[in-house]
Amino acid sequence: MRMAREESLVDTRALRFSRGFFMALYQPLDDRSLLHQPVACGNHPLWLAGHLACVDEFFRTSVGGGDPILPVAWNTLFGPGSTPRRDRGAYPARTEVDQGLAAARTALLEWFESCDDYRARQLLPENLRSFARSVELLPGSLAVHEGLHTGQLSVVRKSLGLAPAIM
Repeated sequence: MRMAREESLVDTRALRFSRGFFMALYQPLDDRSLLHQPVACGNHPLWLAGHLACVDEFFRTSVGGGDPILPVAWNTLFGPGSTPRRDRGAYPARTEVDQGLAAARTALLEWFESCDDYRARQLLPENLRSFARSVELLPGSLAVHEGLHTGQLSVVRKSLGLAPAIM
């Protein structure tokens, strides 16, 4: 008889850690800072938050097979290959983006933590293997991706003259 596992084989600590850094930089920003681009065509904070939500949803639905929870229009606004715009009217309200960011991450973490050993060791589809080879390795790759965008958010904050949020 197999004993029940207390922990999933998929380690989500890096995802939780990277989101903590992102939120420490993002949450204190006021509404006027949300569309700030330190360089032409740079990623602004609102786009970064929506993008991270879309990436979480993409991997959860593409690999895990779950149903989407974010509006379909977000893929055009925030998905890979989208271009951040300075038009505030083009984007949902900050509260909606913040809720989507939290909900997409929660759903992703729940999916990862529900994976049994067999599912965790499954290879990702061939077209996603440059990101991660298997489900159990995906959280680390997603954390690195989030870290890249957290660095961009740090540059946004510096260009606004804000003090470091993490000491």
